[in-house]
Amino acid sequence: DIYDSYENINNLYTLNQEVGNEVVVDQKIIDLLNYAIDMYNQTSGMMNIAMGSVLKLWHDEREYASYHPNLEGKLPLMSDLEEAAKHTNILDIVIDDERNTVLLKDKLMRLDVGAIAKGYATEEIAKKLQSLGVSSYMLNVGGNIRLIGSKANGEKWKVGIQDPDESATNNNIAILELQDFAIVTSGSYQRYYYVDGVKYHHIIDPSTGYPAENGLTSVTIVSDDGTLADGLSTSLFIMGKEKAEKFWKKYNDKFDVILLTDDDQLYVSEGIADDFQSDYKVNVMKK
Repeated sequence: DIYDSYENINNLYTLNQEVGNEVVVDQKIIDLLNYAIDMYNQTSGMMNIAMGSVLKLWHDEREYASYHPNLEGKLPLMSDLEEAAKHTNILDIVIDDERNTVLLKDKLMRLDVGAIAKGYATEEIAKKLQSLGVSSYMLNVGGNIRLIGSKANGEKWKVGIQDPDESATNNNIAILELQDFAIVTSGSYQRYYYVDGVKYHHIIDPSTGYPAENGLTSVTIVSDDGTLADGLSTSLFIMGKEKAEKFWKKYNDKFDVILLTDDDQLYVSEGIADDFQSDYKVNVMKK
């Protein structure tokens, strides 16, 4: 939680308040931060939890617009975005695994784990349920889906991938039939606001400080690791179709992917093509 404090608990909110000071945190927070840093390196910086100072500028304007629908929305000032971008160096997150401490060296840095925390939390819930011997269930944590086993009758679970087009007659662009996987979607249609008639969504490209505009409407990741699925859905959306496909080909043993482009072209990696139903013309990506 980056927004609230809790008595006798050092959480991510605490880290953001105590920048410049070492803070002792729970092992699960250490694990999350280490995982996120690894993903930053694997995605060439597309998934950066150190971007909180930039993301907050967009978050505040988006929130203001949602609470004042009769007023014209505003963009963050470019000068503010450029200044905030100076404080997003992931190397300024210093973790001491032996002492369970975290230090944010840059006093203007802020953590924002929105691109990965929900998947991490969902995966922790899945591990807990499995340790209790639960062998058949579907978790839906704010749209992050985690499947364990099959249905009680032995059938696979059916999971719909939302159609971003609100006027579409079918609510889903596709149905997946799977078991033992996590399914996470990121898209430009999920959180957004308008300024001068232009839509600005919540997935920010670290290279520009602005919402990513790389030709994709949504990215769905299928993996047996919910944390990975969450982080990659954001990262591949920012990459755009060509780079996302190349990334999948490099790490295809880790995940499968569904890409929907701005011109309604649907691309599905071959690992899940047989578990995939859609009214769209489906382009199968091969290794």
